[in-house]
Amino acid sequence: MPTFFVPLIRPEDLPTGAITPVSTEGRTLLIANVDGQYYAFPPECPHEGADLSRGRLDGAAIRCPNHQYLFGFPDGNLIESDDDACPPLTMFQLEEHDGTISLRVDL
Repeated sequence: MPTFFVPLIRPEDLPTGAITPVSTEGRTLLIANVDGQYYAFPPECPHEGADLSRGRLDGAAIRCPNHQYLFGFPDGNLIESDDDACPPLTMFQLEEHDGTISLRVDL
């Protein structure tokens, strides 16, 4: 199975504790830097579509700005909420490749 890497951002452009949007192939993703570990996920909360770029990192997790739901990294599982039926946050696989943080695509 071939593997491709889509360059997204240089590590020096995403300081520890930051979340930034990146666009590739017509889709926007958010990338978070948690102590040198990078996580990519959609900008919409799976609960009601809130803008997670306005959320905040809480340890190795992102807290939704609307209802304070907490989604953990690296799997996107719901850690805190008042709605057990809320689906997990979709996560995308990243790797440092050729000096950039890249989206890994396995075909």
